[in-house]
Amino acid sequence: MGFDSARNTRPRRGAFGGSRVALVAVTLLTSCIIDKDERCDEGQIYIENSGLSPAMCLCAPGTIPDPDGVGCMKCGKHETVMNGKCACESGYTKASEDGDCEKAAIGAECTDDAACSEAFPYCAADGDEHYCSAKECTATSCPSGFACEKSDSSSFCKKLPKGLGASCMSNDDCAAGAAKFCDTQMTHTCILTSCASGDVKCPGFYGCCDLNALVPGLSVCTPPSGLPDGKCSFGTLVTP
Repeated sequence: MGFDSARNTRPRRGAFGGSRVALVAVTLLTSCIIDKDERCDEGQIYIENSGLSPAMCLCAPGTIPDPDGVGCMKCGKHETVMNGKCACESGYTKASEDGDCEKAAIGAECTDDAACSEAFPYCAADGDEHYCSAKECTATSCPSGFACEKSDSSSFCKKLPKGLGASCMSNDDCAAGAAKFCDTQMTHTCILTSCASGDVKCPGFYGCCDLNALVPGLSVCTPPSGLPDGKCSFGTLVTP
């Protein structure tokens, strides 16, 4: 079971997308049945009736719902779909919200602080890796591909688990990473599950949303952007 990142909100035209991770969307959201002969708008792919859900048009991997409400649009150079939005690939960042993704100093290999740039002056030790980062971060201050990790009395921007937030169409697309479950109903990205049981530790300021009351045994690591007012949009926020 999973979620779709986009679906039509009217016959043939339009798409629905969101950044909130919620596997219960299959029962909480509705979609228009697509006439097979009509097919889909630009950037969308046609999904046959699976028996559990009707035939529908979804945004293809690497695309998001077009702001004009028709079809889906590709993300820009060095961008990928993360949590239903276009974001810079790991190792890239934007100088401004409307800027292009450029090679970032964060994540560069280092041996000590002297090897890092002024923007990311801290040489972080992360397992066997040492890379340039920033200390004293906040829940939303780290670039794409990183999350603010609290460590003792300090904090630093730590790399996200491999594959988390990557675009996917099925669990097979997530198999090589740490986030092995594909949300094929809403965000169309690889996500971390089983956090409520403690089997998985959510990164940084991600919250663990327990959806057991809706889908037995299910809990999902949700990014700060999916936790309005510090609460889960679906399910209950828990501390494993």
